[in-house]
Amino acid sequence: MKKIIIISITFLSGQNIYFVNNLIEKNENFYNYMNDSLLSGLLYFNYIDEEKNAKKLFVGEIKNGIKNGLWTRYWYNGNKKAEGLYKDSFKEGLWIEWFKNGDKYLEILYKRDSIIHFTNCVIGNCN
Repeated sequence: MKKIIIISITFLSGQNIYFVNNLIEKNENFYNYMNDSLLSGLLYFNYIDEEKNAKKLFVGEIKNGIKNGLWTRYWYNGNKKAEGLYKDSFKEGLWIEWFKNGDKYLEILYKRDSIIHFTNCVIGNCN
């Protein structure tokens, strides 16, 4: 029963929803066009697919400008561009980057935004 109540409270409290297509990104932070304040909420990416349908893809979550959890960035065709984890706005762990056509490009291992190791998937073996 506690789980149901917690989920209901979370759902009812709501979160701001933003579309990265409509935001300004500078110094790794997202800002609204109307003011210079840091945002809190869920970020999505809008694009039009090959059949001319509008699509919405989840990018990540921010709180007072701080990125945490899984983040996915997309090319304008809807294919993944990069994906990995943020912890307190620092890239952490394995990040993967793709070409616009969907082929894997890089695997990068981060520790607090510093590159520990990377593999170029074009010339190396990225399974």
